[in-house]
Amino acid sequence: MFYQDVGEGDPLLLIMGFGGDHLAWALQMEPSELPLPTAVDAGPIIKTSWLDLFKYPRSLIVSWLGNAGAQTGVYGITLWAPSLFVLLLKVTPQQAAKMMILLSVTGFLGRLSLPISRSYWDGVPPAACSASAPAH
Repeated sequence: MFYQDVGEGDPLLLIMGFGGDHLAWALQMEPSELPLPTAVDAGPIIKTSWLDLFKYPRSLIVSWLGNAGAQTGVYGITLWAPSLFVLLLKVTPQQAAKMMILLSVTGFLGRLSLPISRSYWDGVPPAACSASAPAH
């Protein structure tokens, strides 16, 4: 229907309750008047086999190598960081372990706060965000 007319009109976002304001603005209508997508809008269900992945070997190899490279980088940093803390910062292994625990906890809390920060900063111009950042 109208999802093809608006590039950011994602039916899943509308079902979840997100994106309606932007879509309504683009269509110049009230958000409450937007019709929710139905199963008919999704189109027919196409059954496929996992063996179809091997029809595109180049894409499969690229995705496998990219994933392996990303995992290698993440695990390499995670495993070597305490050793580098000990060698470069001249701290004890116990202190390096505490630093890594603190780093992991703050990373977890940062991921939890991401939806909050997105809704808080929604509509703020990028110039205002960069102007409020502390100078180094």
